[in-house]
Amino acid sequence: MQIEVAAATDASRHRKTNADAFLIDQAASLFAVSDGMGDTPRSGAVAKMALAAVRELFLAPWAILPPGDRCAAEAAERLVLGVMQANGRLFAEGRPEERRIGTTFAGAVVCRDHLCFGSAGDSRLYLYRAGTSQMVKLTEDDTAMNDAIWRGVPHDVAAAQPKAHALTRAIGIRRALDPRPTITRWAPGDVLLACTDGITDWLDGAAITRTIVECDALEVTAQRLVERALMAGGRDNATAVLVRWVA
Repeated sequence: MQIEVAAATDASRHRKTNADAFLIDQAASLFAVSDGMGDTPRSGAVAKMALAAVRELFLAPWAILPPGDRCAAEAAERLVLGVMQANGRLFAEGRPEERRIGTTFAGAVVCRDHLCFGSAGDSRLYLYRAGTSQMVKLTEDDTAMNDAIWRGVPHDVAAAQPKAHALTRAIGIRRALDPRPTITRWAPGDVLLACTDGITDWLDGAAITRTIVECDALEVTAQRLVERALMAGGRDNATAVLVRWVA
């Protein structure tokens, strides 16, 4: 099984720091992005700390297992424990008298023809299915608007509420966090995308799909996704990680 990976990130001209972070661990087949809340040096540090805590659960013995021996169910368990570990560390580090700085997370583990993935916040995972030329959004944003929609509130009413895009789940802002991992199949030629909201706030699924289809080299695709988001008016940090199962 051969996998190609590429990533690109940009702080944008409107931000003082880059609070995004990404993780590419090919030995463990673990790929993720994280977006620290706020626009301070600490925001970026929090994002990196969260990814490092998750990665700890995918070191040896997991990382030295032959890819064919890796079980998606075990990957899901490790992903749960990693996100819970990251949440516990960041929550414990924050002082009660100060506003907690949390971070989003979107990550996936490759287990041959299965992907185990999970998210918290509004960073997303997409899967471009080469066989059907369709883009599938794997995750849903954890926002007040989506929570209201799931409760049965009409979309236009939920979108009009004052804090519609406020995050309801993220790493480090509450004592408990349920990562809710999911397992799905993928196939040769498919492309996994993990990205922060600096991409998805400015590029819809169709624009992301066009970029993936028109670019053969993943490095070019990742850079172009970031550039197009910023050219479309993006004012936030933008990060994209792409993983392709080479046919």
